[in-house]
Amino acid sequence: MVIPFISRTKKPGAPSGLCTGCFVFLKTSNGKQIILRFADVRVTESGKNRVISGTSIDGLRERRGQG
Repeated sequence: MVIPFISRTKKPGAPSGLCTGCFVFLKTSNGKQIILRFADVRVTESGKNRVISGTSIDGLRERRGQG
């Protein structure tokens, strides 16, 4: 799932299909969630594949409490 967020600096004239910033939520095969924050992201479809390209700001892995 790709969720855009409002960038802190306005970038006028950004091409369509390009998010100035977004969060990408991925789920691994064992059910853990990975949250990536990207800048200048372009999401394209290639057959059955979704291609996300951009500059990674950071990677945050969600940790679930035990118990």
